[in-house]
Amino acid sequence: MSRRICVELYDQIVKLRADWHADDDAAGTIKVVITGSASDGPELNYHVRSKERLAALKQRAKDPDDPLELVIVRDMWLTGFDSPSLHAIYGDKPMRGAGLMQAIARVNRTFRDKPGGLVVDYIGITESLRAALAEYTERDRARQEVGAPIDEALAVLEEHHEVCCELLFGCPWREALESGSDKARIEAIMAALEHLLAGADMELPERFLRHVRAATQSFAIAVASPEAARYRGDLAFFQAVAVELRRARAEERAKSDEVELETAIRQVVSDAVTASGVIDIYAASGFGLRTPADVHYDVLRGSEHAGPRRWKLPGVLTPSASCACGPNHPGSLQPSGSTHRRR
Repeated sequence: MSRRICVELYDQIVKLRADWHADDDAAGTIKVVITGSASDGPELNYHVRSKERLAALKQRAKDPDDPLELVIVRDMWLTGFDSPSLHAIYGDKPMRGAGLMQAIARVNRTFRDKPGGLVVDYIGITESLRAALAEYTERDRARQEVGAPIDEALAVLEEHHEVCCELLFGCPWREALESGSDKARIEAIMAALEHLLAGADMELPERFLRHVRAATQSFAIAVASPEAARYRGDLAFFQAVAVELRRARAEERAKSDEVELETAIRQVVSDAVTASGVIDIYAASGFGLRTPADVHYDVLRGSEHAGPRRWKLPGVLTPSASCACGPNHPGSLQPSGSTHRRR
C-alpha cells in the first residue's frame, strides 16, 4: 500500500462516515499516519505531521477511552509503539520475518476482555507468518494463538452465550430486549441484575461475569465472521448487565468496608478512652476540698486563681447541686441570662 493509496482510502471512508473526519488532531475517529515532503502536493501533505503532532496522535491511539478508532499507517508505528487496547490490523503489504512479527505485535497484547489481536490478511502472508513464528521459541509456537481458527472461537462463543442465557432463566429479559424500547431495555437490565443478585448463594453473579467475559473474548476473535453478528445484540445486553453487576457489588463492598471501619474506630476510641483515676479539681487548683455550698461566684470572682465556678443546671440538678467548670472550658455552661458563644 503506497502513501497515496492510504490517503485515497481515507477519503473513501470519510465519504461513508463523514462524522469520523476532523481537521483537529485532537478530534476525529480516523487518521492517516505517513511521512512526506513538500514535493508531495497538498493532498498528501495534509496528512503529514510534525514530530510533536505525531507524538500527540500516538497518545490518543494509546488511550482506550479516546474516540480515535482507526489509523491508516504506512511504514510507521511498527517499533517504539505499544497500545494494548488495539484490536485489529488489516494487512495489505508484503511482510516477513521480524517486520511481520513487529506488525502483529501491535495488536496481540491482552487488554481487559481482549484475549488477543485480530489480523485480517488482504495480501497472503500466512506462509510468511509460519516462517516467522518458526524463528521464535517452542513455547510461542505451541500456544498457536496466531491464526486460531474462527470456527473454534465461534464454538466457544456459542457455548458461553448459552450458559449466560441459562443463568438468566426465569428473567424475561429477551422479551423486553426485542421490544426495541430504551425504557424496556433499561428495565430488562435492572430485572436481570436483581435476578442475579438474588442468586448470590448459588454464585450466580460470579458465574455470569465469568461467562460474559469468556463470550466477549471469543467474540473479539470471531467479530469478522457473519455468524458472530447474531450474538452481537445479546452480548451487548450481557455486558451492560455485567457493568451494573460490578457496580452493585462494589457498592456492597464499600458499605461493608464502612461498617468495618466504623467498628475499628470505635474499638480504637474504646481502647484510648480509659479511666486513669479520679482528679480532685479543687485540690489541683489550690482551694482544697469544697462542697457545692462553699463555692460561690461572688467569692471566686475576685480570686487570683481562675478557679472553678458554680453554674446551675435547671431541670437536671437539685437546687443545692451545681456543676463546676473552668471559665475558659469550651463546653462550660453559661450563667443565667447570658449568651453562649464558643471561643
